Amino acid sequence: MHRRIIRVCITFSVMLLSGCASMGGAGTAPSSADDVDPSASLYKGEPDVVFATEFPVESAEDAIARADRALQEGDMDLSLYMYVRAYDLDKDNVHALTRIGQIHESRGNDRLATMAFTRVLQLDPGHVGALQSLGLIYLHTKRHDEARELLERAISQDPLLWRAQNGIGIIADMAGEHAKAIRAYDAALAANPGDASVLNNRGYSLYLDGQYEAASKDFLEAAAHGAERAWLNLGLVRARQKRYPEAVQLMARNVDLEVAYNDVGYIAMRQADFAVAERYFHKAIGLSPRYFEAAQRNLMELEDRTVSEEGLAHADRDAG
Repeated sequence: MHRRIIRVCITFSVMLLSGCASMGGAGTAPSSADDVDPSASLYKGEPDVVFATEFPVESAEDAIARADRALQEGDMDLSLYMYVRAYDLDKDNVHALTRIGQIHESRGNDRLATMAFTRVLQLDPGHVGALQSLGLIYLHTKRHDEARELLERAISQDPLLWRAQNGIGIIADMAGEHAKAIRAYDAALAANPGDASVLNNRGYSLYLDGQYEAASKDFLEAAAHGAERAWLNLGLVRARQKRYPEAVQLMARNVDLEVAYNDVGYIAMRQADFAVAERYFHKAIGLSPRYFEAAQRNLMELEDRTVSEEGLAHADRDAG
């Protein structure tokens, strides 16, 4: 279909990671070819030779104490080095591995975070923090079945893990299971009230489910908590409610005005408001030559639809 695709503005309230690792079947800890002995590659920061010279350690406990102190002081490189050193001295040290994974997760080092959390789950298959974090990494690498399994295992142990609940909601929405998604977002908000990203996600789920008033309430609250993209989603709701001028104003807070006119025009066309659609496509073309081609394609589709509608009307009269 020739059209400019309208953005889907569902916000993932998780770290934006891009990587993958293998995992076993249901109820088993994930496994990876990288996790045979990953300690040599788990450090990524300032040259470790400096730390090894200035901060020698004698035991895993000593390294953990230094790492915890460095983490509190905001020295992430030294903290990471010491946690890796602790793991090197004690390959069963879940605390060190968890901290290694969390630091890499916060930095977007998804491959190294996956290695660390995978090892944690091999040592402790019920570790809720690793289940949640690895599940969210899998979600962003589009491994939805594996993500769902890990996140559901985490939630079964601790329903207050709001990031896991939010992840389950996202997966359910992508599967078209909006009622399940809304329940997950409800649980996430119960654990973390007022979170802008979860409010925006629940609002979009309600929008997809046709609950426009409830969706509007969530988008307004999300915007009040700082989620600027919620205005764009609220514009989609207003367009579906045929409040087209308001929809354009709201969407123009996040996108160029010609983009807003084209998107709202497209929704109007889908709702058989052909006069509005034509007017808005022409506005998009007039505002931006760059946007001429996309809006022209929509105008061509609009003309085809108008002809089809007129043909159906004549057929109805003839049948009568």
